[in-house]
Amino acid sequence: MFVFDKMGDEDRRGSVPQDAMTEVNLPNGRTTLLGPYATDAYSVFEDLCLLTNAEKPHFLQLDYLHKTFALELIESVLTNYHDLFRQVSVTFLCTVPLLMTSLAYRPVTLASTSPVPTPS
Repeated sequence: MFVFDKMGDEDRRGSVPQDAMTEVNLPNGRTTLLGPYATDAYSVFEDLCLLTNAEKPHFLQLDYLHKTFALELIESVLTNYHDLFRQVSVTFLCTVPLLMTSLAYRPVTLASTSPVPTPS
């Protein structure tokens, strides 16, 4: 994903001018300063997490994204940009609630439609 590539470039360059930094509100109530590309990457990633939980995104102009597709995008980002995520731990704050709800959700499927026999 292009925005995460740009975030990596921004991180490798090292210094972002103070006037280009943006204050970002984190899910735990704290705030942090991020560079322009890191802000966009955080916003996209946070919205993917929100869309996965069927919540309204803040940054992306989407009404709906299939949960499986959103999870695949999140997996792709985490797989391909794991070094960035290790350095910028703030992004994991939005994945913890996502993982908790995804792991807790277990769809119920019925193996057969016949009634369960009662003991005699």
